[in-house]
Amino acid sequence: MTNAIWKRYHRGLATLDDARQFLEDLLQTPVHVEESLRLLQPALEIAAGYERAVYDALFVALCQDTGLPGVTADEPLYGAVHADFPGIMLLRNW
Repeated sequence: MTNAIWKRYHRGLATLDDARQFLEDLLQTPVHVEESLRLLQPALEIAAGYERAVYDALFVALCQDTGLPGVTADEPLYGAVHADFPGIMLLRNW
């Protein structure tokens, strides 16, 4: 999330003060952190099978593992995996 905030700032879509506020808001948001060790093997298989980075594949593996939908703004990731992982949806369609 912090990288997305930085990208908005870097692209001139937000001021540094805006970025700081976005981060502050993020830090105040309750977040559940999920252990990733059990997901590393399926994530590696997804990464290899769909030519994606492991961190993207971890997201897909987590959605598959929990049975929860995944929302992403990453269109290349969505395009690569959606046919086999229909629970992954684009943010704009959410």
